[in-house]
Amino acid sequence: MKSAATVLKAKPNQTVHSIAPTATVLDAVKLMAEKNVGALLVMEGAKVFHIHDGQGLKLAREAGLKLGIISGRISPALIARARELQIDSLHQGIDDKLSVYEQIKIADGFADDEIAYVGDDLPDLPVMRRVGLAIAVADAVDEIRECAHFVTNKPGGRGAARETVELILKAQDKWRESLQRFFV
Repeated sequence: MKSAATVLKAKPNQTVHSIAPTATVLDAVKLMAEKNVGALLVMEGAKVFHIHDGQGLKLAREAGLKLGIISGRISPALIARARELQIDSLHQGIDDKLSVYEQIKIADGFADDEIAYVGDDLPDLPVMRRVGLAIAVADAVDEIRECAHFVTNKPGGRGAARETVELILKAQDKWRESLQRFFV
């Protein structure tokens, strides 16, 4: 199977059918509710959380994706939200996101190409250059958008995490199964 990055670059603006990340790393200055993918989700801390993002992260977890957060800030609200959403790994007050990313990757036994990362600002760049699927939120800085394999239509904190989850679950043919409980 082609890597997620290869598939996205080969078919821009088309539906992606073979994204296979098993981990998702998100940055969330305002992205707690905006980012997530395969098996490990790492985000940065938000003060405001979008309900759609929270539901998306629940769907990701139920689909077997590992979720994690790497944040440059320390936020009691993020601790509470991560606990509520059963995020697997939360790291706050982190300046060197790449080092923490490497620790998480090794501890959970993932390869770079099995991880999706959602970012919005320059501290995310080293990690985004490493992962199999780099995702920028709509309101990310130019350098992050240029590095990304995919840019969300929604801005950080306003549905980008949900959009990312849908992208991944649909590409992995898990989306319909994830929705079954809502159509009983």
